[in-house]
Amino acid sequence: PNRAIGCEWAMGEKIRKPTLPPLPPNDHMTPRTLVMDPPRPETEAPLPTELAAQKVFEDNPRNRIEVSQSLRRPHPLVGASAKVMTAAAGGKSELIPTWRLESLDIQVTRAHLHRALRVMDAMVKAFVARGWEVSLGGSEDRKSYVHILGEKVAFGVREPLRKVRNEPPKPVRLPGGNTYVPYQTVFRDEPAGRLSLVIRNNAGSGVQRTIDEQTGPPVEDRLNDFMMMIATEAHRLAEWTRARIERERERVILEQQ
Repeated sequence: PNRAIGCEWAMGEKIRKPTLPPLPPNDHMTPRTLVMDPPRPETEAPLPTELAAQKVFEDNPRNRIEVSQSLRRPHPLVGASAKVMTAAAGGKSELIPTWRLESLDIQVTRAHLHRALRVMDAMVKAFVARGWEVSLGGSEDRKSYVHILGEKVAFGVREPLRKVRNEPPKPVRLPGGNTYVPYQTVFRDEPAGRLSLVIRNNAGSGVQRTIDEQTGPPVEDRLNDFMMMIATEAHRLAEWTRARIERERERVILEQQ
């Protein structure tokens, strides 16, 4: 029968497994185990001082943020936003157009406007109670900012959109008898019917971090978590700023040398 070097593969014959010699003691060259995904350390790195103090504050039940059932005595920024957004909600679009409004960063449909305003009011008042200033962007910048640790963090309330497949377009018959199929996108965007709290990218229009109801409790129950997320993002921006200033200082020193 046909044979191959080092193995037997003829019909009806068994492959003999050679017995491997034992590894010599203290052999550090030949791996005995292969770890594909090394386990993470059980203990996490300690939080920086500013964040550790913020976490203690947010974890205290006495500091729990409550969302009111009505929008009475709102923060001035929330009251002004409610006025212009309510007026803009009378249009044809279900999603309220806010890109031309001087308002807080709230992007929702008419059905969720009142709830989003109440969540935003509780959030802004919580910022103020913590000594964090809140401001709006300029005419070309429609973001809302909270100022903390010498940095500003863009935040907002969103009603996420979901992709829905469109029905295939039907052919249209022309007067001359010819037909054509109108162009139509495969998917369309529809409001998801839930809220999320977002931290936006300061330099662009994207979302940096989010708390979404799809993966947890209602946003009303997670505002303290969002405060901690805001503080963490501000700390990250502050560290980045310090590193940039240090790089610039070193560059100037090298140029002078």
